[in-house]
Amino acid sequence: MRKGRNNILNVLFSTSVLLATPLYVHAGDKYGGREAVEVDIREWNLTLSKEKVKAGNVGFAVKNKGKETHEIAVIKLKNDAIVHVGRLPVDKHGAIDEGTMDFGEIVGEIEDIKSGADAKQLIKLDPGRYAVICNVVEQEEDGSIEAHYSMGMHALLEVE
Repeated sequence: MRKGRNNILNVLFSTSVLLATPLYVHAGDKYGGREAVEVDIREWNLTLSKEKVKAGNVGFAVKNKGKETHEIAVIKLKNDAIVHVGRLPVDKHGAIDEGTMDFGEIVGEIEDIKSGADAKQLIKLDPGRYAVICNVVEQEEDGSIEAHYSMGMHALLEVE
């Protein structure tokens, strides 16, 4: 009888350990197995977890590790000759004028990502090259203008 009781205890213990063990979820699994890109943003840096993804619906998981509010804009570049996304045309404040840009088109955007916050969005991407930028512009107390894009918050994403 003791042997049967031990078997039952072993099964119960094994099941409770399995249920209590956290499951690792890959970034792509957040979006049903689709391609996913994790984006870390902070003053004055924007980092992508991948430089290349497959075309289709791509999940963007953004984490604001900075102290200020940020955003991401995903711009499909019209010209494959654009090599460095830090040299796109800017207005007098150092921001990209989203209303008049002729070098690309915004295909997705997540705005107003507060300090410490996470944000997620699926964006349909066709093959090509994309600039992922923070285009926040703010006036500081001393009157100076901070244009997050011009301060280094940009990265290039290639879609195959």
